[in-house]
Amino acid sequence: MAPTPLRDRPLAVLIVHGAPEARRELRDCLRDGGVACREAASGAECLRLAQADPPDLVILDLYLPGKDQKLDPPDH
Repeated sequence: MAPTPLRDRPLAVLIVHGAPEARRELRDCLRDGGVACREAASGAECLRLAQADPPDLVILDLYLPGKDQKLDPPDH
């Protein structure tokens, strides 16, 4: 018997990373598993995409290039 899907649509993931190669590798891996992926290269783009269509999950590179106070990790 086939498993019953838990959702009526694929999981939506927003991948946020400054390196295009890293985004591509994550995207390809997740899409192979049936996950719907969107990508952002900056904190500002992440916020714009997430506000327009909130994802189920965000995979975030905490050390994005640039100085976006809303996404920078705290200094320790």
